[in-house]
Amino acid sequence: MTYCKHCGADLPPNKKIRDNKQIKIEELIPFMRKGWVACDKDGVWWYYHYLPEIQQSFWSSTGVEEEFCLSDIIQIAPAEDWTKSLIKIERK
Repeated sequence: MTYCKHCGADLPPNKKIRDNKQIKIEELIPFMRKGWVACDKDGVWWYYHYLPEIQQSFWSSTGVEEEFCLSDIIQIAPAEDWTKSLIKIERK
């Protein structure tokens, strides 16, 4: 397993970080800790510890919370409609 210190995901060997193959966010979610993920208008996926709010072209968390750019460490396909990309993660 490969552990992502940012989103808490325990990735199986076939989901290696930076393997230059895009995966769908749904493939990653079962391995992530409780929180939220959302894709900005530019196709970049983010992990949020608390519920983010939609802005003009991105999602934003309020207050001091954990948020990490998943697209920096894993090649994730962009959402078809970024405004409907918010997903609650209930595992872990």
